Amino acid sequence: MTDELVRIRVNDLPIEEALSGTPRPLIVDRDGTVLVQGPEYLIGTITPTPWTNVVFENDWANDTTNGFTETKYRRFGDVVSVRGRIADGIDAQPAFTLAVGFWPPNHLEFPVAAPVPRAGRVDGIRDAYAQLSSTGVFSTFVGGQAPDVYPISFLFQFSVTP
Repeated sequence: MTDELVRIRVNDLPIEEALSGTPRPLIVDRDGTVLVQGPEYLIGTITPTPWTNVVFENDWANDTTNGFTETKYRRFGDVVSVRGRIADGIDAQPAFTLAVGFWPPNHLEFPVAAPVPRAGRVDGIRDAYAQLSSTGVFSTFVGGQAPDVYPISFLFQFSVTP
């Protein structure tokens, strides 16, 4: 049986491991760490970046009442996760900007939860959305309603790869 060289890329850094001819399983640990495991030994790990707090702009701030999490982001391979609940900012103005390396390749738009009353809706929830630009700028749009009264919750993921 001959050994073969396998190239694995993690966060854009090449990692080389000499493997025997049999395929190796990938196991995802409870904390999100991916283990590349051989029959007798651990070959390598791929670990996500730590959760990083955002830096707010335009009077936006975390709304951590009732145990909600602070707004944070992290990268696992080429996938970025962003989570949080924010309030007190200026509608349609940037709330924060993600660090370089955590930006999507294209402009993204997605729904967010904002419990703002709206006529005609049985559930009383207004159609609200957020945008994330290709330069990492995150903004929310709640139709001119006062976000300081109505917090905005979100959890989303995207790939940094085009």
